[in-house]
Amino acid sequence: MTPATPQFLYFDLGNVLLHFDPVRLSRQISARSQVDAQRIRQVLFETDLYERYEHGRINSVEFHARFLDSTGASIDYDTFQSAACDVFERIDASLRLVEKLRAAGHRLGILSNTNEGHWRFITERYPEVAQFELFALSYRLGTMKPQRAIYDAARNMAGVDAARVFFVDDRQENVDGALAAGLDAVMFVDTPQLERDLLARGVNWDNSAA
Repeated sequence: MTPATPQFLYFDLGNVLLHFDPVRLSRQISARSQVDAQRIRQVLFETDLYERYEHGRINSVEFHARFLDSTGASIDYDTFQSAACDVFERIDASLRLVEKLRAAGHRLGILSNTNEGHWRFITERYPEVAQFELFALSYRLGTMKPQRAIYDAARNMAGVDAARVFFVDDRQENVDGALAAGLDAVMFVDTPQLERDLLARGVNWDNSAA
């Protein structure tokens, strides 16, 4: 059965629009703090610290302070933020597709697990990302993919039926969560595959600017 033509298109951010490199994050903080990169990965990703940050339960200042408490590092706030945030690169093909979709009049949003620091950095470094209509961001909504609540919030923000909301993500569990919430969701493989997925749903951008 062919899915209904969507009325709103949501994109994940990391590894769909921008490459995200968590290994680079750990290495950069390590280089500037003299804390072993493995220890940094343990503190950030093997405890609930990073998850709390992306849930919006702590802000950037608190995140830095808790990192210092956990590692004994002496890295200052601005240096820490720079090392932790400069970990993205454009996926040019995806950003070009987004611009064509926007020019063709499609409604577009970002649905992403992200944190305050990353979002501030991204909107300053990549202004094209800030030009979407809606931003369903975990740290603002207090819920993360693949939890049902974030998809419901995103649908409510778009103001259309769940079945008419399209979502693309690079992680299968997040796609599965969106499908369970009634959204039409696909796994991101590469931009040509995403274009085929959109065309199969009647989403066109023929009259858009290159």
